[in-house]
Amino acid sequence: MTRGRSHASLAGRPRGALLALAALLLLVLTGCRVDVGVTVTLDEQGGGSVEVRALGDADLLNREPSLLGDLRLQDIRAAGWTVEGPTVQTDGSALLVLTKGFADVAEGNAVLAEISSPTGPWRDLQLSHALRFATIESGLDGHMVAVGPEAFSDAGLNTLVGKVPLADLGDPIADGTLVLTMTSQMPGEPVRVGGGGITNADQGTVTWTITKGTDTAFFVDYERRDAGAVAARRTAGLARAAIVLYLAAVVVMGILLLLWWLHQRRHPEPDRPDATARPPVPPARG
Repeated sequence: MTRGRSHASLAGRPRGALLALAALLLLVLTGCRVDVGVTVTLDEQGGGSVEVRALGDADLLNREPSLLGDLRLQDIRAAGWTVEGPTVQTDGSALLVLTKGFADVAEGNAVLAEISSPTGPWRDLQLSHALRFATIESGLDGHMVAVGPEAFSDAGLNTLVGKVPLADLGDPIADGTLVLTMTSQMPGEPVRVGGGGITNADQGTVTWTITKGTDTAFFVDYERRDAGAVAARRTAGLARAAIVLYLAAVVVMGILLLLWWLHQRRHPEPDRPDATARPPVPPARG
């Protein structure tokens, strides 16, 4: 169903709704399928990036050929996000990519707070990162909820459009009109995964998908060990143990020699006859 379009600026929209905005930019007023994927990438130092990819199917452009020219993305760029697209793919779909980097976990958590409002599908998102000897521990946890159309808007956007934008779409998550995923990629391997995350061992990623009725906590813990550092530490430990054993052996030998010497001083051996001496010759008898 084709619906009317407003050209009013989206500037001034509150932060914390970029995920909703990305979905709306391609979904609102079209009724076509849109996949919105969030990828959280963390490096060994605790920095990284958050990427939001919104992909609308080919029917989107067939129904709304002028949609790409109508998107207003200045407010997203002003918030520090890099915007790529929307661009038409070889299969006719439209792709919009939003990316924002961060230098540490604190900044990363602030960026994550921008992708979904407190009542949106992704809530209480938190990154963790710790460096220990030969080990990097990283993680992501939060809560995911299969929300209704009202969660993808707010009072300002409702006023701008004149209604709740997706209200006449029913339940876009339940009927497959909107597919939401979250993917993590961090140093090492995922050692603990909760909330139904699917692990891709080859890429070292974990992905969660919000489906009808989803309302659960999710988490992943990654661990990376520096095998070279662990081996070097083990070798150093073995070397120290060998030195300690050697010194202990030297001390024990010294003590034994001392005890033997003291014993010799206190209990000297009696003089032994000279085996080479000739016995005395008895005097001759007259």
